[in-house]
Amino acid sequence: MSFRLFFFAIIILMSKPLIILNWKMNPARPSEAAKLFKATVASASAKLNLVVAPPFIYLSELNKIKSGIQLGAQDISSETAGAFTGEISGLMLKNQGVKYVLVGHSERRWLIGESDDLIAAKLSASLRAGFKTVLCVGELKQVSKAQAWSFIAKQIKRGLADVPEDKFKNLIVAYEPVWAIGNGHTATLEHSSFIAAEIKALLGDKTPVLYGGSVDVTNIKSFLNSPDFTGVLVGGASLKVPSVKKILHLFLK
Repeated sequence: MSFRLFFFAIIILMSKPLIILNWKMNPARPSEAAKLFKATVASASAKLNLVVAPPFIYLSELNKIKSGIQLGAQDISSETAGAFTGEISGLMLKNQGVKYVLVGHSERRWLIGESDDLIAAKLSASLRAGFKTVLCVGELKQVSKAQAWSFIAKQIKRGLADVPEDKFKNLIVAYEPVWAIGNGHTATLEHSSFIAAEIKALLGDKTPVLYGGSVDVTNIKSFLNSPDFTGVLVGGASLKVPSVKKILHLFLK
């Protein structure tokens, strides 16, 4: 491939919306995971960069299914190997075909109790391992745009404190207004776009920014049509075949 063709291929790839489907701790059975994944594959569009982040236990089997969908991990250890019961290393994830990693998801911050220091260590480990790494940030309750950004800026700066700048190229930031997750609410596009613009002002215009907060078929297009967002992080709506089909069919036209 000539340099010109390679350059345009990269531009086209970068222009595609990025949709990450986070299955969280679902589904309960391997057969259900395979069914959901195959339905997602069947509904996928070449117009999207699509990533599925299943529970670790399903990565091996889903990696065997031929598809244009990339695999993501919901978490990563800050350590490379050793006596760390229950942890999973970057090398283990690479061996299962993982390309993307979520770090600092709101549920791990606020339900599991992960500290800013631990999230920073995980972010550094993931980026150093070469994963496209999604740093999740967001305010806990509905506040003004300025208050929300002050809170989020601290999360980002602490997260990146130990990361060399040459690793920033694989960084993605997901804005998760915690108060909007799992309850059907979304932050307004005005509020969300303000946060996304501030993230890019801090990290550079090329930094991809995703929106995550009760994303579903009714609102996904509004965020993807915004010039401030590169894509979305989808939770609950990624777990049922009908809703996955409805979301992905929006991009078949």
